[in-house]
Amino acid sequence: MVSKYSAGLDDNDNSPTSSCSRRKPSAVNEIVLLTGSTGNLGCYILASLLSKDHVRRVYTFNRKSTDRNIMERHKDQFEDKELNVALLSSPKLVLLEGDITLPGLGLSEKVINKLQQELTAIIHNAWYSNFSLPLSSFEYHIKGTRALIDLARSSERRNAIRFLFTSSITMTQNWDESQGPYPETLVMDAMTAVGGGYGESKYVAERILAKSGLEVISLRIGQICGGEPNGAWKPSEWFPICVKACWYLGAIFEPSHESNWMTMNSISDIVLEIVFHKDPLPFAANLTHPRPVSSAFVLHAVRDALIQELGHGLSPESLRQVSVKDWIDMLERSAIMHHAEPRNISVSRRDYGITSPSFYSFNFQRLLSRVISKLPSFVTLDISNAIKLSERMKTLEPIDAKLVWKWVKFWIASGDLSQSGFCEDRSRAHL
Repeated sequence: MVSKYSAGLDDNDNSPTSSCSRRKPSAVNEIVLLTGSTGNLGCYILASLLSKDHVRRVYTFNRKSTDRNIMERHKDQFEDKELNVALLSSPKLVLLEGDITLPGLGLSEKVINKLQQELTAIIHNAWYSNFSLPLSSFEYHIKGTRALIDLARSSERRNAIRFLFTSSITMTQNWDESQGPYPETLVMDAMTAVGGGYGESKYVAERILAKSGLEVISLRIGQICGGEPNGAWKPSEWFPICVKACWYLGAIFEPSHESNWMTMNSISDIVLEIVFHKDPLPFAANLTHPRPVSSAFVLHAVRDALIQELGHGLSPESLRQVSVKDWIDMLERSAIMHHAEPRNISVSRRDYGITSPSFYSFNFQRLLSRVISKLPSFVTLDISNAIKLSERMKTLEPIDAKLVWKWVKFWIASGDLSQSGFCEDRSRAHL
């Protein structure tokens, strides 16, 4: 797939392991194209861009939706995360909808010409977040990445455009740790990314970008958690689902690894610091928290928040602590008791939603147990480039109990956790 979507890209002197020095950022004239602005991280990046005085215009590019218009989709995300909705009325903002795989991105020739004339930066943040699909399912996004490369290469300001790609540490999933931490360079051995289609697709995109001749930086982002101001963390992601399962079973598991998670707002800050950095950029930077905390601390803080917010009359010991193995056994036993006839494990996008009936399905609970059983699942990463490029990265505070409390309160307010869900199936799941 790398060969297919890098065909026609000329050999160039923009080595992916060395810096570029062609761009001289303007003080008040940044014009940015942001993809995926209706997503969880994307809306934070958009809010940050719109609040910067030196950003003159922000073009957002998203796929069309059949049920809501593009402004409504942005407002929903801003309101969910308590971001400043008034920013969406900024004259800087230009909302675009199209198809990233169509000629000209599905946009009019007039719009494409304007982008070619104006853009100083592209932040490519749109990607389908599903960790159970094969590489072939992400070809749409890989093809779209090439389309954005072609847009930048056709620009009148080609040598001044920065292309920032929000990649993922899942592309490091098969790295041999005997070689040391995963480096902040282009890794040519594709086998290091083998293990899941999502991470593989990010790796493929990196390889294509490295041949683009553009000034590119790939940010390999680790686990993103809810941040300021209200702790918003999508309930259908794996950790919020785990929290609901803990409440449902009446037990929390005791992991042994560290949590180097970063909040959405801090990652957004770092993205902007890097894309507008005054110095030449390296090809890659790895983003995981420089001051990790133990996952046991996180789970204990979750337990305290759950008991305080929902467990009226319960003591912390009511949500008992068990080993990861015993917790998985409880979850799988619960799934089996609900469904005497186990079925093939297949996961659709809807299967990730904890508010859907699929939360109680055998397939879903078996999937969740597989996720937990693989913790810790990621390798050690070198983060020296990220620290060098970002003051925010240097000064990040560790996750604390106050932030964890905000997560729990957000999930309760969203209706995804309730007092009635406590130990709902404990009689059948109890060891």
